[in-house]
Amino acid sequence: MAWVKAKGVLPVIGTRTHEQLVDHLGALEVVLSDEHMRRLDAVTAVALGYPHDLNNSAERRAIMTRGRFDQIDYPVRVVR
Repeated sequence: MAWVKAKGVLPVIGTRTHEQLVDHLGALEVVLSDEHMRRLDAVTAVALGYPHDLNNSAERRAIMTRGRFDQIDYPVRVVR
């Protein structure tokens, strides 16, 4: 929950008991370091798969674009 909160998202908690509520609310007090965030981001990363994996090799890009891959304008902003 601390990781979700650090991402700027309000975590939605579902509790059945008072103890669970106390535990969940306590987790919101946790402050994660940059290293913790990097490690959690790495283990939760989702492989994009098709069609994104087609751009992984220069040979595939050349085939798909008939050698004109360098003429494609891609967005420079990374969406997270």
